[in-house]
Amino acid sequence: MRITYDTDVDAVTLLVTSESVERTVDVGAGRFLDLDEDGNIVALEILDASRGFQLLDLMERYDLRPLIEEFIEHVRTARGLFAEGSDLRDVLVG
Repeated sequence: MRITYDTDVDAVTLLVTSESVERTVDVGAGRFLDLDEDGNIVALEILDASRGFQLLDLMERYDLRPLIEEFIEHVRTARGLFAEGSDLRDVLVG
């Protein structure tokens, strides 16, 4: 999985595969699922991400548990890297 954040449009994208997108489904609340021709998830896009967002409601509906759990682990890692007193935060934020 690859996670990107576009500061210009305040959007987080969780890219699951490099398959071609056949269609995009608006799942509400500024969230969109890109699907391949077989209906498998290619990506999840979240608009207005800095305002916060919910993903748990999508877990059962679209079988996203593995994707969301991996995303949560990425967020935890990032929080640790930039936590108060971390060497990386000191270097980057200074």
